[in-house]
This record gives sequence, structure tokens and C-alpha cells, in this order.
Amino acid sequence: MNISRFFAVVCVGMIMWSVATFANERNTEQQKYVEKQFDIRNGTITFITKSKEHTSNCRCQPELEIIIKENKPGILKDGDVIYFETSRYGDTYIVNEHLNIESKGIYVEEQQQINEQKDNHIAICISRNQTKELAEIKINYNVYFKGNYDTDKIFSLKLDTDRTKKQNLFSGKQEMVLNENYLKILCDDKEKQQFPVLVFYTEKNLMLWNNEKKTLKYNIYINEKNASMISIYDFIDIVKNLNKMVIRQFDDGDIVISSMQNIYVISPKNQSFIKNGALKEYDTIEKIENNIYYISLKTAADILGKQNNIVWNESAKTITIGN
Repeated sequence: MNISRFFAVVCVGMIMWSVATFANERNTEQQKYVEKQFDIRNGTITFITKSKEHTSNCRCQPELEIIIKENKPGILKDGDVIYFETSRYGDTYIVNEHLNIESKGIYVEEQQQINEQKDNHIAICISRNQTKELAEIKINYNVYFKGNYDTDKIFSLKLDTDRTKKQNLFSGKQEMVLNENYLKILCDDKEKQQFPVLVFYTEKNLMLWNNEKKTLKYNIYINEKNASMISIYDFIDIVKNLNKMVIRQFDDGDIVISSMQNIYVISPKNQSFIKNGALKEYDTIEKIENNIYYISLKTAADILGKQNNIVWNESAKTITIGN
């Protein structure tokens, strides 16, 4: 797949998800401000945050807010860096982006961080050449979701007090939680419905869907690398029946599957699989006789958000995806 085609595909996925945004939005008004004060440099710094609720199936991105105030001019000094961190549940977390920073009495800009700290971390750097005016900072930013949101999730916000962080204003302090309920992601009623248990029989065109037998178009098989494979055509049927994702198929065979958290591009002819712009290297797509393309069940489980819920049963020669 060429670069221009890839971006066109991504745009199509995003546009499809953006339809009827406001009709599906259920950002509740159950929002409250939480104020925390910390003593430092013979003064006090106040952090004000707003607790928010957001539904996982809403097409829009929640906007979060942090306000910082000093109680006397000069507490915040030139070169200070303040680091923030939102909690995470393993591979499930929120990604911060599009920071908008307003300030009075000082100049503030986003502090760039190393790659592994970009996702659920924020850092701001302070520049100051006068201490006559009280400093105030207001940060607004959007987040999008990564991982599995089939149950409600609550994310907290705290100050990162890591001593190794450059010019960290709160270096070495005890844990400083700003808001225990900073963002609550509410699972939509449809999302709360139990994911079906999918059982696939190797060397057969048979599967169980919650104990109900279903016939596949093609056999499940184990390839030379011992990876279990399902035909792309059968997998697409499964995704459609789950009714949890948007699928777009193109004339050249490329397939786009988009969920709230991820965009997948399956290119059978190129035998490639792209997740959020990154090419995946593990066993993914194979072409066998009669021009039938297969995708690994490991990849299928990843797309379905069940990468941690795939089990091989040696005695029964089955692969199970689901709870």
C-alpha cells in the first residue's frame, strides 16, 4: 500500500467514526472541581482540576483541564518543570494531545518528553523574568483512548515526582495525587454485553459462538511457524456479526477496520497488516492455493481487543478467543 493510499484509508476510517458525533455524545454534567494545595518555597501552589465522565462509544474526544496558581509572586521560577501523569491499567490508558496553554505573569510551554513517556504524561516548562505579578496557568488538552474499555475505567491525575526528571519542581516529594477521579470512562450498555466465546477447530471449517456451532467458509489451519490461521473472509464475517467496529473494503482488496481506539489496515495483496500507522511484523497474512488469504488468529484477537484472551487447547486442538 502506498503512502497516499494509507492516509486516504485512515481518513475514511476517521470520517466514518465522526458521523453523528453529537447525537451519540453523553458527556454527563456530573463534573466537579477538585482543589489541591502544596507548600513549596515558603509559599503555596494550588492545582485545580475538573472531574469528568465520558462514554467509551462517544466519537468525540474529552477535553481535560488543569489550573495552577501561586499564592505569592515568585514561587514558580524560571526553568521549573512540572510533570503530570495519568494512571493506566496495563495496556489500557489515555493518550494526551493538543495541549493549549494560557498563562499570566509567566511564559509556559510544553516540555517534550522521551517516547515512552509521551502517552499518559504531560510536562510544562516555565520561563520567568519578573516576579511582580501572580502567576496563573491554564492547561486544556484532549485525550483519546488506548486499550480495552469493555468495563468502566477511572483515571487519576498526579504530579510525577521522579528525581531523575530534568528540573522537576516537585522532585522527590511524596506521592502527590491531584484528582483520584480525573476522568471516568463509562462503558456503553452495548459494550457491557459479554463478548462471545469464540472457539475455532484446527483443520476444520467449524467454530463455536457461545456454544452455537457455525460453519466457516474455509478451514482453520496451522502454518509452518505453528501459527493458527483463519481466512480473512471468515474473520470479516465475524467482525460484522459482532457489530462493534466499522469496516470498509476497497476494490483492490484492502480492508480498513476502525474502532474507537484503533485503525487497522489489512492489505492481502501486500500481505501486510498496519495498526495505527505502524507495520506489524509478526505472522499475519498468508496466501494459499486458490488465492485464499489468511490472517493469524493472534492478529484477529488483537483487532477484537482480546489479545490477552486467546488460548490454545492442545488436547482438543482448538483455539479460544474471549472471556
